[in-house]
Amino acid sequence: MNWFSNLSIRAKLIASFLSVALITFLIGYLGISRMATFNSLDQAMYTDRLLPIGYISAIGQNFEAHRVLVQEILTSTDAGEQAHAQQGIEEIVRKNNLLTEKLSTSLKNETAKKLFSEYKAALAAYRETRDKALDDAQKGNRPRALLVMRGDGATQSKKASDLIAALVDTLDNEALAARQETQSSFEGAWIAMLVIIIAGALGAVGIGVALSRLFNRPVRELNQAAEKLSTGSVEFTIAYQSRDEFGALADTFRAMASGIKQQAELARKIASGELSTDVQLRSPDDAMGKALREVVMTLRRLVDETRKLSEAAVQGALGTRGKASEFLGGYQQIVRGVNETLDAVVGPLRVAAENVR
Repeated sequence: MNWFSNLSIRAKLIASFLSVALITFLIGYLGISRMATFNSLDQAMYTDRLLPIGYISAIGQNFEAHRVLVQEILTSTDAGEQAHAQQGIEEIVRKNNLLTEKLSTSLKNETAKKLFSEYKAALAAYRETRDKALDDAQKGNRPRALLVMRGDGATQSKKASDLIAALVDTLDNEALAARQETQSSFEGAWIAMLVIIIAGALGAVGIGVALSRLFNRPVRELNQAAEKLSTGSVEFTIAYQSRDEFGALADTFRAMASGIKQQAELARKIASGELSTDVQLRSPDDAMGKALREVVMTLRRLVDETRKLSEAAVQGALGTRGKASEFLGGYQQIVRGVNETLDAVVGPLRVAAENVR
């Protein structure tokens, strides 16, 4: 992870936010894809199972109504009732033909297709028997027509009804299996979503903890160093190393501490009288360096002025005095004090010399 710790703070934050955004995207993408899957399964449930069940149920109801109307034609002696029943049969046949066409295109299950083919064959046989019975009835041979319908007609009708029921059961079972598949897919998706959400939450927390640790260590070290500096101490160590902004700040603190140590050592040398030391400025704005340089230069001038007075006294030039006006403050007082000392010593000597003369 050194490459990450060397990134700038801005890059770290962007990378972390992008990671959280990626986790959010994955959760959203999974949710949308699962929703699309459920929608597809729901559509398949409607078009491949529910619609065929509706068609075959309507066909079954119409078939039973058709049987009743045929029975009414064969048993009724009223011509109007027979004509009305015949119209009803024709309408039912028309509806069932449409429903049969729709059902044939909507069936996907091979077992259902086979049962539907058997049903159409049974229906064709029944219609042939029905047409024969209706023809006998029109010719006035109702007993024979009834006998046909109660014999072969009833058998064929029952077979067609049984095939319709079997087809409904097959479609029901297929729908139930599809529902269980959808339920299983939903449960799997729910578990997957839950796992991803938990993983995403843990990932986000992990990113937050990682960022906290990355930021906390340099901030803690720099804060401790700042507290030391505020008390005048430079005895601290900043171990944090990085190429980010915190690393640059840590380098600055180390350089600042090193500079203060150098200036403190220089001050100790000045205090011990080592005035030959040159003060190097760390920058044009080095206020402390400039101040130390001025101190060294002033002390050098003071020492030089004192040396001149000593040499003059040794050579007998007792009237030589230090230039106190060229110094300020305490340094000026030192030079005046030396001058006053010389005056105090030289004055009596001059009086004695005059008396000797």
